[in-house]
Amino acid sequence: MKLHVLMAQRKGQYDGQYGIEAFESASEYDYDDNPGYLKDKANSLLETKEFDSIEIVTFQVNENEILKILFPDKKILNSKIIDSTNHKNIGS
Repeated sequence: MKLHVLMAQRKGQYDGQYGIEAFESASEYDYDDNPGYLKDKANSLLETKEFDSIEIVTFQVNENEILKILFPDKKILNSKIIDSTNHKNIGS
């Protein structure tokens, strides 16, 4: 999955005063549906004149690995069906 992130480097009085900042992000699906969203946000940052550089950076990420981080306790329960009841016959 592609992840688009609006990143910027704030102007400082000396090199390294500020770290790189991430402001907004969009998955590839959101970005395809509305590419202007991040561009509008970038333009808003430009207007502040507080940044030396502003870019939309695209990362290729493993969606499954992110899901593992978001839901660390999600576990697959392996089981074997040993009996089942036909619901059509319940109550007959």
